[in-house]
Amino acid sequence: MTKEFPLEKMDLALFENSGNKQEFSQLKDFLSFLKLYGYPKPFRFSHVETNGPLIENLSLEENLLLHSNGNDEDSQKANLSKQLEQSGNPHLVSLFNSISLKENRPSTVDDESRKALALVKALLQSGDFLFLENPEKFLGKKLLSLFIQALVYKSATTGLIVVISTRFKNIWSPHFTKRVFRNEKNIFKVSHYNQSGLDTLFKIQNAPEAEDEGLLKIVNPNSDDTEENKKAA
Repeated sequence: MTKEFPLEKMDLALFENSGNKQEFSQLKDFLSFLKLYGYPKPFRFSHVETNGPLIENLSLEENLLLHSNGNDEDSQKANLSKQLEQSGNPHLVSLFNSISLKENRPSTVDDESRKALALVKALLQSGDFLFLENPEKFLGKKLLSLFIQALVYKSATTGLIVVISTRFKNIWSPHFTKRVFRNEKNIFKVSHYNQSGLDTLFKIQNAPEAEDEGLLKIVNPNSDDTEENKKAA
């Protein structure tokens, strides 16, 4: 019997995987979760690792242009600009415009610029899922705020299902709708996300949803800089 897939369009889900330590990528476990619940193939997804790796011998902008159509750099840039405009996502445009030194290679810019570029790249792609690992890492208050708004907007307008593995739940808790976790038998289960910490399993109908506290309410554990975040991650 095929299981009912417990995540729905526009869900933002916390991914908790006690069977895997945070220092290792959890992509394999995320794909195992999709397989367990029989999500139909083929499916499309984007993935951003904690460090947001980019191709080193390309500039930040060239990394982004890899997914833009065009026979030369000028036409690719024009298509990228058009793609940003057509996304209708003003927060994504602001996030992209806030990234400095886009003409530089990844090794010559700061961690925040690299990570922000990787996140913009993911939001420009289309798919069924976006799996993010510690997306807040390296981002200061301004870019983190823009990214959260861009992410929520993208999910709300396209139906994208976002799954986030993070150590800083307080940053994302106003936006989480579901929680993916392993039970005592190490089997993936899904509950409605409840900020009180009490779970209501997905199979129970009319489960209470997390209270909406607004897009702009962001509690950043690293205050005005990212040092604490870097040390904790």
